[in-house]
Amino acid sequence: MFLRNSVKGIREIRIRNEKEEKIVEITVENSSRSLVIGRNGKNIKALRQILKRNYNIDNLVVK
Repeated sequence: MFLRNSVKGIREIRIRNEKEEKIVEITVENSSRSLVIGRNGKNIKALRQILKRNYNIDNLVVK
């Protein structure tokens, strides 16, 4: 729910468990992809830190 509210243009959210690692994959619209990633990856790094700290998510992948 946090991702859906904080990231604009999400089409799909998938959560995978691989080798003791929780990975969230989000699929976004092409027009929103650059906004989600941000300049030099600033936005995606901030999202990863928030997910790690609050939800124990190890990685965030944008497709």
